Amino acid sequence: MEKVNLPIVLHFHQPVDNFDHVIEGVYKRCYEPLMDRIKDSKVKFTMHFTGSMLDWFENKHPDYLQTVKDLCYSGQVELISGGYYEPILPAIPDDDKLGQIKLLTEKIKKDFGIQPKGMWLAERVWEPYLPRIIAKAGLEYVILDDNHFKSCGFEEADTYHHYTTEESGNVIKVFPINEPVRYLAPWQPVWKLRGYLDGVKTDAGDRIVLYMADAEKLGEWGTTHQLCYVRGHDGEAPFVEEFIKFIETTDWVKSLTLSECLKLQPRGLVYLPNASYDKMEEWVLPTPSRCKIESIKEKIKRNEINVPHELDLDRFVKGGFWRYFMVKYPEVNNMHKKVLHVHDMILKYEVETGDKLGVADAWRELYMAEANDSYWHGQFGGVYFSFLRHSVYKHAIEAEKKVQALYRAVKRRALTPKVRSIPFLKDGLKQVLLETSKANVYINPEDGGTLFELDYKPVSYNLMNTLARWQEAYHLGGNSRDLVADSYRKVAMRDHIARRGVSPEDFKRNAFEGLGGFATGAFIVDTTDSDGFRIQVNLKREGKVEGMAVSVDKRVMLKEDTDELQVKYRIQDTPADFLEKYDFMVEFPVYFNGDPKEFVLRHEGGEGNPLDGRVFQGSRFTLVDGTYGLLLGFELSCPFRIWTYSHDTYSRMNTDDYQSRYQAIGMVLLPSEKEFKISVKMGTGK
Repeated sequence: MEKVNLPIVLHFHQPVDNFDHVIEGVYKRCYEPLMDRIKDSKVKFTMHFTGSMLDWFENKHPDYLQTVKDLCYSGQVELISGGYYEPILPAIPDDDKLGQIKLLTEKIKKDFGIQPKGMWLAERVWEPYLPRIIAKAGLEYVILDDNHFKSCGFEEADTYHHYTTEESGNVIKVFPINEPVRYLAPWQPVWKLRGYLDGVKTDAGDRIVLYMADAEKLGEWGTTHQLCYVRGHDGEAPFVEEFIKFIETTDWVKSLTLSECLKLQPRGLVYLPNASYDKMEEWVLPTPSRCKIESIKEKIKRNEINVPHELDLDRFVKGGFWRYFMVKYPEVNNMHKKVLHVHDMILKYEVETGDKLGVADAWRELYMAEANDSYWHGQFGGVYFSFLRHSVYKHAIEAEKKVQALYRAVKRRALTPKVRSIPFLKDGLKQVLLETSKANVYINPEDGGTLFELDYKPVSYNLMNTLARWQEAYHLGGNSRDLVADSYRKVAMRDHIARRGVSPEDFKRNAFEGLGGFATGAFIVDTTDSDGFRIQVNLKREGKVEGMAVSVDKRVMLKEDTDELQVKYRIQDTPADFLEKYDFMVEFPVYFNGDPKEFVLRHEGGEGNPLDGRVFQGSRFTLVDGTYGLLLGFELSCPFRIWTYSHDTYSRMNTDDYQSRYQAIGMVLLPSEKEFKISVKMGTGK
């Protein structure tokens, strides 16, 4: 009898620090009804749970994990490993790759009593050296998109088998995910799936059609709860019930786990290029290039390109490389380089002391900061979810604090205060880092002398966790909404000079002409100083404003064991009436992670929500994040005009769901004098 093998892989994941009520909703709509159908069936499944997902089930629904354990013991379910917190493996150091995989493998062994043989690769982001890492982690196979194989010239029939690959002699097996079935289930009736499989079965019965789905696809995405558990497609029972019944009652479909598939002969050796799934390769491209490739693919789909269909042109139109997200979004690069920076701190301590147990908690915090969800953007919010970016910084700062505490306790040595000039962003240029026990201030001299990271360590909070209004490809196709795009990061100490008369609305919409190049031009690092208690950096830029020479100096200072940031400005070489003819605007956005409804601005003229758009004058004011009880007290050395507004992005947060999202409290400070000081006192309270 002709047969076909149908392994089913389900991937369960929720981002680190996602809201409990959100995950609970997914549990009710998806995870619970899905497992109810699975446990009452005879169909075999291979399942992947990220560590953050297992931790959530352990705390909220331990009975769910007991059901999974029972199914593992009966042989109906196989569990596979992966990075504990779902990192993009190529984006993190090799020791972190191994650490994350081993952490999840050990948890599966401990909690479920089984040794995983295979692994899930987050977002299927593959680079050719990974077999060495996977084999070193003690695993035998990995699951990849058939897109990876087709990039090597494979035809669809070639993807009905698994293969071997190697790096430096480290051999693993690779399984291609079947794209047609991935798009059929659950979106099409089961009879269409039956028809596809009927065309794949053979007398040899050695073909593998691997169906992979995010578990959320079967009940959480869009209308799939109704489709999967309530009404189903026309003429069929709800999809999951119909799907399971089809497999159970069709004798030519063999249900098996991926480990059982390993008993089949691999088809041969393959070497796969850098790849992810095809949509990801489009999303990562710069917006102009992404528009072009989407247009090309649409023309191919509509048969508007004079190339015969059988040449399969679409397969050879390739997109970009996952790592380019760190160029496309400088905010992603900031998070990534923060993680690398803290990684090096932990590793240095471990090497110096040999103390692996002492740094275990620091490594765990860092692994949580490596969770992939906020490091990219495509069909879902990704980097546009500010609370996920906040999670990255929170855990990275926690890891940093832990290793600094170990140095004080074990080595009797404090790592702060410290000021240094290093290539933190890995862009070939140097940034200045000022670090104390209470705060980190990171300055980018080459980008307007801006303050691009401000960590308040007592609450592990980056107050510069902002996001610019980057232009996306989907903004250009009927979703523009008269949008404003930024050409630089929305961070603090970005200095704008413009002809007098700029309004708050002009500033918010970038509807003014900047003069002299001070906003984005390079500042010279004049000096960096430390006296063992106070650390500072002095920055300077000279430019021309309508033919007039203008010099701007700014000194940034922190003191050890204090919560205050001080910035002193001097606008030099200008006539006495300079500020009567020109607006000097210090951009100083602030990111709060709490409920925006609980943000408060207090100033001499009253109080209100800074996101409502406030215009006032004064020399002191306070910003409050009521959710976190976080206070920022601004003290100014002279009277200022002050503007606040809601800095928002408009982005795709789900398949066809476009939203305006708060990303920062926009703030502009306009001094009345050419020499002034801005002091920011960070603290907690209401």
